[in-house]
Amino acid sequence: MSCRLQYPKELHDTTTINTETGEILMRCAHPMMNNFNEWFLLACRCNMDIKFIWSGADTKVLIYYISDYITKKNLSFHDTNSLIYQAVEKFEKNKNNISYTDALDKSRRLILRCFNKLASQQEISSVQVASYLMEWSDHYTSHTFVNIYVIGIERYSEQSLSKVILKKAINYTNNNSSVINNISSDILESVNEIDEVGDDEHLVLCNKRIDYELRPNELSHICLYEFYSDYRKAKLTSSDKALFESDSTLTSLP
Repeated sequence: MSCRLQYPKELHDTTTINTETGEILMRCAHPMMNNFNEWFLLACRCNMDIKFIWSGADTKVLIYYISDYITKKNLSFHDTNSLIYQAVEKFEKNKNNISYTDALDKSRRLILRCFNKLASQQEISSVQVASYLMEWSDHYTSHTFVNIYVIGIERYSEQSLSKVILKKAINYTNNNSSVINNISSDILESVNEIDEVGDDEHLVLCNKRIDYELRPNELSHICLYEFYSDYRKAKLTSSDKALFESDSTLTSLP
């Protein structure tokens, strides 16, 4: 009989990468012990399962595992039927001991008993329990993700900071200022995004970092993260144009 976790492990003195197959062999000093990082253990001071995610496939597997671990599935169809049958059977046995005002009251009590029976057997995750205890309401998210090109923004910020330092340190000549003001093409390429215009045959480059710099005064209090998350470019529709025209008409009135 073999272990499903493939123990004992094969020993390796060092971590190596097979350049031909791309396979990574992690260092293993004990055949029956998982690899660990002593610095993580020292920082966490507890049992942990921190590991490096090697590939996109590993990422998907871990996301599924974590989601399945913290959420509990609904009861299966046959389990639900069995629990409802038990609730109805117990209700019928005790119906002579309970006085009902009318048929509606009897139906309400039967449904309530079935619901309580199902709720008592439904598994609830610790996250749900904590959420209910904190009285946090349930909500839905859009599941829409926005890309923030942090590297391009950081490089632009570093270059802008270098310009400020140079301006304070030396007196500019025309040659010096022209060299400093020239931004390399790779920086521009790293922050530009491709946007569709009109039809599929025409594309333009848009830079949301520049959009943030040139944002209107009404959005001056918005940080970069909120700007990326909550605002997007959109074409003006006929209703938008009508709204702008009505606003301009109202503001022009004495």
